[in-house]
Amino acid sequence: MSKLKYIQNFPFLILLLSPFLQGCKNNTQTPVLESHEINKVIDRMTDIMIHDITNPPLAARFYAYACLAGYEVVVQHDTAFHTMKGVLNDYPTIEKQTVSDAISYQMSAILAMLETSKKMQPSGKLLDDYETKWLDSCQNIGFSKQIIDNSLAYAKAISTQILAYAKADKYNRISNY
Repeated sequence: MSKLKYIQNFPFLILLLSPFLQGCKNNTQTPVLESHEINKVIDRMTDIMIHDITNPPLAARFYAYACLAGYEVVVQHDTAFHTMKGVLNDYPTIEKQTVSDAISYQMSAILAMLETSKKMQPSGKLLDDYETKWLDSCQNIGFSKQIIDNSLAYAKAISTQILAYAKADKYNRISNY
């Protein structure tokens, strides 16, 4: 009789334990990056501009090109946004990078901002430490090393194209204005 009682309660026990069993499943969902991560990059860029005593016209260009790099990554992965080709003067077609493995386009967007800033700002190398710590934090919240590496490679490719546009735009000549 006691065995029958346990068998009758078995469905109840399964129902009771199911939330815990769900928590034990291997979660393959990609972690989410919040928009405040962009604010942190902008804050770090600002700190470096203050360090470098960057004049306002040049600072505006630094912000614009860095944000443009991040935006172009998003454009390539979210149809709600459109490229700046045809909107900005002489803006090139930003080639979409082909990747054989998974990336996080949100991570790539933030990294594209960092990569562009590192190359444009006189003391941009100061962003290296921030980027390393930020990537470590991404790994700590669950991004795989492969996704991080792929996202960084994607970001660098987009940043290179934005930097070529900036060079053609002669951003570096406005520091004397």
